[in-house]
Amino acid sequence: MWTGAVAVRGRLAGQTSSAAACHGQHSAVAKRRTIYQTKALETKTIHVTDQSVSSSKLDLQTSDVRSLVDPLFQGMSESQRRYFDYYSHRVCQDLISHDFSNANPFRNLLPLTSSHPILRQVIIAASAAHMFNQTTTLAAASDPSQRFQAPNNIRIDALVAKHKALQIMPSAIQNINTHSIDIILAAALFLVNVELLESGKRSWKPHLEGAARILSMTQPLTLLDESLKDYIMSDCIVYSILSLTFNPSAPNLQNHLESYQILSILDKTANSYLCCPPELLNILLMASQLLDSSEDGVTASSCAALLEQARSVDLDSWAYKLHDQNTIRSRFLAGLAHQIAACLYVLQVVPALDNSMDRGTTHTLLEGLYNTLSQIPDNDPNFKATAWPSFVLGATTESQETQSWVIDRLKRMAVVFPWGFIYSAVDTLQVLWRLSEKQRVAASWVQTLRQLDVNFLIV
Repeated sequence: MWTGAVAVRGRLAGQTSSAAACHGQHSAVAKRRTIYQTKALETKTIHVTDQSVSSSKLDLQTSDVRSLVDPLFQGMSESQRRYFDYYSHRVCQDLISHDFSNANPFRNLLPLTSSHPILRQVIIAASAAHMFNQTTTLAAASDPSQRFQAPNNIRIDALVAKHKALQIMPSAIQNINTHSIDIILAAALFLVNVELLESGKRSWKPHLEGAARILSMTQPLTLLDESLKDYIMSDCIVYSILSLTFNPSAPNLQNHLESYQILSILDKTANSYLCCPPELLNILLMASQLLDSSEDGVTASSCAALLEQARSVDLDSWAYKLHDQNTIRSRFLAGLAHQIAACLYVLQVVPALDNSMDRGTTHTLLEGLYNTLSQIPDNDPNFKATAWPSFVLGATTESQETQSWVIDRLKRMAVVFPWGFIYSAVDTLQVLWRLSEKQRVAASWVQTLRQLDVNFLIV
């Protein structure tokens, strides 16, 4: 369920909103609902109506907002149309691996925004947050003196829309039914996306737990088309699994994940933004659960089995699943990067396992991961999918040259994929590298991250 405050961090630092949760006692619906309680933004009071959302004077390289002539969008302010247009033409590219023409299911959310205010607000919030990150980068590149002038209005728009979404959520949860459950699930997922755009620190957790709880309900999703439903469910599962790899165990998420048919859901979304074989994600989930085991012998043998499973994943068959010759090499390399990174992660669960294997296993894997990532250029559609493998490479290597290479790669990634969690990944790597051997509280960097409770999400 949703718990804790939702604060703005990272590139939107300086202004915050928050939400707390409580649950009722007397009905099945009340038991699973969460009441968001939002407080005022901790800046000057902002009075912005749906018709007065501000717009930037920067050229944001979006197509003409007047192209949105659908009656569903009539009555919107120009800036609202701009955000929807930006969502359609730019944000949606980041939500999927290969953005084929007329085949991106996330664009199908737009027609639903006219009748579902919470969906409208979270999409505006995500678009504005993305636009702020993107335009800050563009403005700084062209004229450093303009870095924070034009995007400031966009930042306010992101905060206001997020604030409104949080205000709407209590009644949405209270009145959840088979006709609205899919909309609330989509809204919860996009609240996670907003947090990832801002920084990916801490505030993502209550939204992800809420999404996981909704997904575990038995009611079918009814309003979303089949493809969109699959991708929303898939993203919730992917985010949940990746959140467990570096953070302390989360019983709520783990319990919900156990109720899903993970592989069957992930198999339907071959074009997922992460571009990672479902079998590898399942292996990461099982490996993260072994971190909580107290039986070393069982853990070591289980990790050895997981390592062998990871090595045996058929990347060739998986890479061909989109049936598009132009995507095969890109998909294979992204999948290979995740495969090697998964092997390195499994070895971090039981560091002693490396000593019992062929000498230099970790070194060989590190070299292979570096060489694989080096073959995925910045303009590759799946460059954005390699944040997690890049982080694993940086955290595992002891080479300062490779560490610098990883930082440079992540910073370049933030230019073409302007999500704030990338900067949090850079910050977290630097925290790890600054720790001396005496300061490390565990045998592996994964265990150290968990015990330090850094609490960030990298996807």
